Amino acid sequence: MLLALSGKSASGKDAVAAGVQGEFSELRWAALTFGEAIKDEGRHVVSAVAAGRDEAAAVDAIVTDLGVSSDEAATIVDLLWTSVRDGELTTELCHPLVRPALQRWGQWRVRADAGYWLDRAAQRLAGLRRAGCSVVLTDVRMPWEADWARQEGFLLVRLDIPDEIRRSRATSRDGSMLTPDVERNATETALDDYAGFDLRLDNSGAMEPVLVAIGAALAERWPRSSRMDTSHS
Repeated sequence: MLLALSGKSASGKDAVAAGVQGEFSELRWAALTFGEAIKDEGRHVVSAVAAGRDEAAAVDAIVTDLGVSSDEAATIVDLLWTSVRDGELTTELCHPLVRPALQRWGQWRVRADAGYWLDRAAQRLAGLRRAGCSVVLTDVRMPWEADWARQEGFLLVRLDIPDEIRRSRATSRDGSMLTPDVERNATETALDDYAGFDLRLDNSGAMEPVLVAIGAALAERWPRSSRMDTSHS
């Protein structure tokens, strides 16, 4: 099974993914995200800032190791320098600056190479398929990511939830605030009117109806007889 979930921040994607995996527990599931590759590079940036003797040295290290422009490296170093050097922001990436920094970083990469993050996801997906895993992709945020997921055969599901509920859930979940800058970012809005979802579901209430709808669609696309050989591989 291949399931791809789209939704704005705090729309419940991870919780729904866990629920679906529980419903099909006979399968071996693996998680796939576009964001993990971005976070890996983000950790590298934080390490370079922490190790640099000054901002210029950190910029040089990021340019050399990650191949971005000096202007882009200087912008990200300037954004993160104080928090990293004060020990507030570490490679655990738990800090209010992380989301806007990673959004900016991810957009720089696709501006230079539209397929940059897709290529990394494709490499990971190929390995998971060879291992006989069912895969859940939990961070489809841009149209080209949605198109790629459809082309790869994922069931593509959009989780909709009113903004006020999302904001409340974000605060309850980890104390984070969904700032206007975050909410206006293209990674939050680009799929608002996307027409290619297989399902579009309201996830503002009880999760059970959402899991039932997704489960039925998955079972229709991958009948039990077609997955028996891989469920115990």
